[in-house]
Amino acid sequence: MPKGNCSARWTIKVYYGLATHIENALDRVRRNKSIVHPQLNRIRTGHPDAFNAALDCLRMIERVMEITLSIDEAGFIAMFFVYSERDLEQRQTDVKVIVVAHGMDTASALVATANELLGVNYAVGFNVPLYEKAQLVLERIIRHIQASEGVSEVLLVDMGSLTTFGAALAQHCDVATRTIQLISTMHIVEAIQSAMNGLPLQEVCHNVLMVNQLLEKEVPRDREPAPARVPATAEKKLAIVMICTTG
Repeated sequence: MPKGNCSARWTIKVYYGLATHIENALDRVRRNKSIVHPQLNRIRTGHPDAFNAALDCLRMIERVMEITLSIDEAGFIAMFFVYSERDLEQRQTDVKVIVVAHGMDTASALVATANELLGVNYAVGFNVPLYEKAQLVLERIIRHIQASEGVSEVLLVDMGSLTTFGAALAQHCDVATRTIQLISTMHIVEAIQSAMNGLPLQEVCHNVLMVNQLLEKEVPRDREPAPARVPATAEKKLAIVMICTTG
């Protein structure tokens, strides 16, 4: 556990990430979804102090929220206690998260927000200005992957030709890749969390795609908001309102 001057820094880095993780865990339990840590025994034996502290946290969460959590959740909480930025940079077996999106700073803004929410520097963003050729963007990503020596990559893209990058990256970099399109901040956060928790590429992608089920929940007919009334004397104009956490 952190001590001295590094305690405040650790708290800032972990606070939002741990809070977001616990919120997601509670939501999974309420939706009768299982929580399974693939490396629970390794966490329990390798970091007994952190694991015991996580068990205490688990009991407090259960008491306050009046809910029952699997012991596997203690494994996830313990990882927040032992995970450091240096560990993230040195681990070569993790699934890497790469975000590619059209626009001058779309990808970098999304990645910055997701990383900040989780208190890490894990995902990497590649902006694609509309005037830049796709081949040049692909070459930039290839150089990044070759430099990072990753073994598997999950590619989160927005649309268009970017959806074809996965096959090219697998061929040029000799890495396993999966591509997910139409992404948002929620997708990136889930990808980072799943990758940090040591899940394999297939499970990381599965969890990211599960975010769509949350977004696609329909509002019951009897609870749909009534359309806003426009005064008869006012000129009716179409307005599109877009709200984004990245600004």
